[in-house]
Amino acid sequence: MLCPQQCISCTAPTMCTACVAPLSLASGACLPCRPNQYFDTASKTCMNCTTGCIFCNSSTACGSCLFGYQLTAGTCVACTSQQYFNVSIMACQTCPPNCLTCSSPTVCTSCSSPRVLFGGQCQLCPLGQFYDAADGICAPCASTCLSCTSATACTLCQIPAVLVSGVCMSCPAGEYYDPSGPTCTACAAPCVTCSSATNCASCTSPLILVAGVCQGCPAGKFSLAGVCTVCDAGCLTCAGTATTCTSCAPPKGLSAGACVACLSTQYFSPLTGSCANCPSGCPTCNSSSNCLSCTAPNVLSEGQCFPCPSNAFYNSTSKKCVGCSGNCLTCQDSSAYCLSCKPGAVLSSNKCIPCLPNQYFDAGTSSCAACDAACAGCSVTATNCTACDPASVLVAGACMSCSATAEFYDLTAATPGCVACPSSCANCKNASYCLSCPAGKNLAGGACQTCLSTEFTLSGTCTTCDASCASCIASAANCTSCTAPKILVNSACVDCPVGTFYDAGRRNCLKCLPTCLACSAPTTCSSCDANRSRTLVSGQCVCTSDSSENLMGQCISNTFCFPGFQWSGTDCQEICGDGKVFVLPCDDGNTLDGDGCSRICQLEGNFSCRGGNSLGNTECSYNQPLKLAVQKIIKDLTKNAVNFSIGLSPNLRMLKEVNFTNLIKSNLPLKRIVATYIDAVSYSGGKVGAGSAGTLQIYAEHS
Repeated sequence: MLCPQQCISCTAPTMCTACVAPLSLASGACLPCRPNQYFDTASKTCMNCTTGCIFCNSSTACGSCLFGYQLTAGTCVACTSQQYFNVSIMACQTCPPNCLTCSSPTVCTSCSSPRVLFGGQCQLCPLGQFYDAADGICAPCASTCLSCTSATACTLCQIPAVLVSGVCMSCPAGEYYDPSGPTCTACAAPCVTCSSATNCASCTSPLILVAGVCQGCPAGKFSLAGVCTVCDAGCLTCAGTATTCTSCAPPKGLSAGACVACLSTQYFSPLTGSCANCPSGCPTCNSSSNCLSCTAPNVLSEGQCFPCPSNAFYNSTSKKCVGCSGNCLTCQDSSAYCLSCKPGAVLSSNKCIPCLPNQYFDAGTSSCAACDAACAGCSVTATNCTACDPASVLVAGACMSCSATAEFYDLTAATPGCVACPSSCANCKNASYCLSCPAGKNLAGGACQTCLSTEFTLSGTCTTCDASCASCIASAANCTSCTAPKILVNSACVDCPVGTFYDAGRRNCLKCLPTCLACSAPTTCSSCDANRSRTLVSGQCVCTSDSSENLMGQCISNTFCFPGFQWSGTDCQEICGDGKVFVLPCDDGNTLDGDGCSRICQLEGNFSCRGGNSLGNTECSYNQPLKLAVQKIIKDLTKNAVNFSIGLSPNLRMLKEVNFTNLIKSNLPLKRIVATYIDAVSYSGGKVGAGSAGTLQIYAEHS
């Protein structure tokens, strides 16, 4: 008899007596173990997994656990009372602080004492309640308690009650509990209510409570419902409301509880705190004793208003007193519009005309009268001399003179009278002061003398020549000789011009060496021309270190090259690509290969080149036949057109200049034909690539 595949032995096809592992024998059938069982190889039977395990391989090897169990080292461990099962990570995690049990990291289900559960959170009892351990709830404190530990033990009291041995004692309004009595004691003014002799709870108006003390509001604020409130911006202080001012900040004054600006004719009085009128005559002021402006014709001086003095008039434009001018004693509207004159001047058409030097003011006629002929000046009367001519002497109001020219009136003599002038004078004022000189002498400061070489005669007086002259004639600047190192040029003494020096022997200017900018001797330079590449060395102007002197005596830069050449760092090399030929084989004006003259100005094969000199460039032409190869033909049936791509070799740059459109003909009627050459040179190391070819693109559209 053949047993079923899962049976090791059997008594009938449907009655197994032993099973193939890991199947277990149950009522003659070989069955697999349930999900929460494992096959025990020793007993050949299915054994239950440990508690909490839903899949295992042995009693010590659990693979997965029931909800609420955490897999730890092959064993399913149940979460503790202060843990919850986190489904997202399938593990037990600690409840939040103060939670006894919880269902998530944010939701408590029970709390540890003395906290109670409120909306899934463990919280302390609020103010006014205490924790009742017997019921595990928050119970209310006594009505007088602010906080407590039981229904009969207060820790804080409602104001104004005070705490006394765990009990809140209340006194009538305006009193506080005094434990020293013990009794209720009245609050001290200005407290309305208080908690002690030094701690107010409320104040009498308009005082406010600040840290248990009743005090007034600072300047600029007033009490409103026990709070200091800012006065209106216009008030310095206020009361009752923000706009009821009690004082004002200058320059505003108090008027009916409001701060108003003083009128232009008023000032702010700090004594009254209000606006007061300026004194009479002051349109504007800033105090009762300091005017800022005055009513015309008064003028302001050191804060006071004064009328103009008699010798001045009021200027309405400048609002200032302006003094009368000249000989005006009094004037009006203008400093030159005279009303009266000073003594010695007469009024004529409102102008004060002074008397001439040889006149005097006649008070009787209020006019000028002529002095006596003997007087150079007089006063009061015509004969009361005040001045005499140089040849006369004033003696007690009379001018005394001598008849002889060479005499003077000597007042110092024992008997005053006419005395002969010194022989050195032609005429004199006294013995020591000449008025004129004999011929050949010049008058200088009342003395007759011969002029120095540095002087010339001007109106009989020795006058000094200009500082630049050694001598002069007729005028100070008309030199006749010069002081070295100046020279005489057109009656002027001037310095030697640039490039020359003063030769003391010849008393003239001589040229410096051509290399000198300036010099002090024929062969001694004092400065050099840097623009000519020269520098001063031991009195000589030599070429600078970066230049050399040529046969013409010029300093030429060591890197100087003639036109068409450039400095290579060691010598001058001809420029390639400038279109000029000196020694190079060719130069077509560029540095490109493939056009007959290479990029280094060498002739290329298969080209014929001609020309090229210092005035013009080389011209080259290709002398071999071109090779043509059809590359592509594309027909456009919609337009009855054909596109040809034809390779042209070798690739020549000059082919870009050829008009292929005019060279191509067709035996069919054409509507349009366009031919374009595309330069397709390939480069390798800067040289034309072998076999490189350009492309001729032809577009032909037939009628």
